[in-house]
Amino acid sequence: MNAAHPADRETIGPARAPSLTLPWNAFTIGGLFVGWIALTHLRSVFQLWPGVSVWYPPAALLAAACIIWGWRAIIPIFAAAMVFAARYVGPADPLWRVVVVSLSLKVVYAVAAVVLRRLDFDAAFSRARDVAVFAGVMAVAAAVAATIGTLDAMADGSVTLDFVPRAMLIFWLGDVVAVLALTPALLVGALWWQRRAATAGDRTVATRTVRRPAHRTDVLLVLSIPVVLWIGFGLAPQLGFVAYVVCFIPLGWTALVHGVRGAALLTAVLDIGAIFLLQHAGTLPRDNLEMQTFIASLAVTGLFLGSVADERERGRILLAQSEKRYRALIDLLPDPLVVHRGGTVLFANETAARTFGVPSPATLIGLRLTDLADPKSQALVQSRVARLGNGEVLDIAEHRFRRLDGTGRPIDLEAASTPIPFADGEAALTVARDITERKRLEEELRHSQRMESVGRLAGGVAHDFNNLLTIIISYGQLLLAELEPNAITREYAQETLDAAGRAAALTRQLLTFSRKQVLQPQPVRLDTVVAATEKLLRRLLGPDIAITVQLGAGDGVVVADPTQLDQVIVNLAVNARDAMPNGGTLAIETAAVSLREPDARWPALAPGRYVMLAVRDSGTGMDESVRARIFDPFFTTKEAAGGTGLGLATVYGIVTQTGGSVFVESAIGEGTAFTVFFPASAEDDGARGSGASASPRMVSAAGARVLLAEDDDHVRTATRRMLAAAGYIVTESIDGQAALEAYERAEPRFDVIVTDMSMPRMNGRELARAIRARGDRVPIVMVSGFVDPLHDVEIDGLSLLQKPLVGDALIAAVESALGGR
Repeated sequence: MNAAHPADRETIGPARAPSLTLPWNAFTIGGLFVGWIALTHLRSVFQLWPGVSVWYPPAALLAAACIIWGWRAIIPIFAAAMVFAARYVGPADPLWRVVVVSLSLKVVYAVAAVVLRRLDFDAAFSRARDVAVFAGVMAVAAAVAATIGTLDAMADGSVTLDFVPRAMLIFWLGDVVAVLALTPALLVGALWWQRRAATAGDRTVATRTVRRPAHRTDVLLVLSIPVVLWIGFGLAPQLGFVAYVVCFIPLGWTALVHGVRGAALLTAVLDIGAIFLLQHAGTLPRDNLEMQTFIASLAVTGLFLGSVADERERGRILLAQSEKRYRALIDLLPDPLVVHRGGTVLFANETAARTFGVPSPATLIGLRLTDLADPKSQALVQSRVARLGNGEVLDIAEHRFRRLDGTGRPIDLEAASTPIPFADGEAALTVARDITERKRLEEELRHSQRMESVGRLAGGVAHDFNNLLTIIISYGQLLLAELEPNAITREYAQETLDAAGRAAALTRQLLTFSRKQVLQPQPVRLDTVVAATEKLLRRLLGPDIAITVQLGAGDGVVVADPTQLDQVIVNLAVNARDAMPNGGTLAIETAAVSLREPDARWPALAPGRYVMLAVRDSGTGMDESVRARIFDPFFTTKEAAGGTGLGLATVYGIVTQTGGSVFVESAIGEGTAFTVFFPASAEDDGARGSGASASPRMVSAAGARVLLAEDDDHVRTATRRMLAAAGYIVTESIDGQAALEAYERAEPRFDVIVTDMSMPRMNGRELARAIRARGDRVPIVMVSGFVDPLHDVEIDGLSLLQKPLVGDALIAAVESALGGR
């Protein structure tokens, strides 16, 4: 039994223990040789009277050696037997018979060891089955050895035929008692030596035997051994076999406390002590069989009790390891898991504790799920708990709970539940998934899609509306220019133009929201913009609202349209004023922010450098339903005449168009905080505050030829008349293809091209590219009702002009283009 199976090289487990793997070397060979001779000489010590031996110790050594080292163990033991025979066997005994008999006896126990291996015997006696297998195989082996010994005795005439049964019984009992009493102690000692020889870092040789620490009763146990032996075999030998029972008391206690190892060692001690005391007692047992029966019973009883105790302890350790392993697995689950009975939490994992915002799972134990649930979900939770009590398995359902960390923030969970046995009763296992972040992202996606849809609608409406306004404004200005200064109709024309201007401003708000407004981005210091806007805000908001400004962005620069930044600040301030009808405080703060990793407060913000604008008010605040729609166009909580609902939608459009993000925090009665993050720019050369660009150099229109491309007949006619009134010579085209053909035929060439961006056959971009492809650098003024950022391109000598066209703006754009030639 010297080869260990790979699966055996583990720690304590449910499978069998590994075989003994003590080294086979000169030390081992010499030990077996000397040990055999020593035990053979000690036979006389175990005799109750001359010629009557209770056991045959060399048989125990032979059995243990064959179990540990297999067939190899026969060699030194057989050599020792031959040395002993050469000294004590008489000349009348044939040498061949001595050799054959001695070798046969050794082979019997080697074969027994092979049989034990085939029967999956564990040398640590870790199971009661191992004790039974060991006792049965060794009893058979002893019977074969007794037969061989009896036949040898008959051959030399020392045993007569009528004494054969008695001789076989003596031989058999001597070997059986020795093997049962001493072999387990030798094997236990070998296991201890093997474990001691193992290095501290090499655990592959560790056996499955249970390692038990010293017990507090061990001192009393050691002291009780001589007392028990004295009572059983010194003071009351006249009681016979009944006196032996007292030895089972310390043996049973040792087996239960220290398992097989303690039982095997104590059995050997008790047996040796009993024989020693009986040799010196006044009255010896009536029959040697009585003592042998006691020793065999003591050995088997101790082994059985010890193996049962070891198996129980091993089961306890395995259960503890299993619980620890599965607890670790459960705690590593990314999803919350709770066990509850009647809705009361009995067990929770670490993820559940983190989800509910408590320091440890123990905090959740004893709480009721209905108390953790949001009021809107309590009825659903109670219903599912009742169904679980009826034994139902529940599919996934969505619940809303509240965090217990004092914030009361909602937690959206998807949970499935099933009844399970738990702690000697029925309970329910609920596994949930935190979908709070997913629902937030879904809501953001829906909001983004909704805004995109409305933006497309707004852009399309603004395009057509700008064409109509272009016609109205163009003819209004032409009409106003023709009227006498004192004509009554001049006032009518001016009112018409004023109304068209207000309509154009509303259209610009729609385009800003839809992010399709023509921009003039430039590096801007946010602190400069806020400081320049502060005076305007104080006049706009009135004396009832205290304004505090804290500028902390320093040289933080953003690339944006300065006019639009002004609009963001003003719109947020006006929204705050409307939330404070009885006055209050408005705080404006700027700061330079650097995020090295995602921040839980701003989940949608990627790591990077930002310039922050925060606008906080002490107003009435808003609930979650209002906050979710705060940036929707035309959504307002004001009365019908209180506003258009485009102010915050415009803020959202401007911020997102510049690549920024805006966040809102609010609660009823606690005011509202808008936090805007603009991407920080490394460009600071020429960065400035708000204000218009420098005035373009004006060039005379006399003799300048203009190619006008516009698909709308009314807009084209109105635009032609405005340009003609300014002194330009205008050639009209109905689309880009017609304009390109007119451009190629023209002689002399056109001085400037004014083209609409969206036209059939060939749009304004395609026209501009076609002209640039010919190498011509003629100035181009691109006109559009809106700009689609996905299609914006950089074209040399191209300037953009947004509809509705106003005469002064159109003429200024053309003159500026001509001046840049």
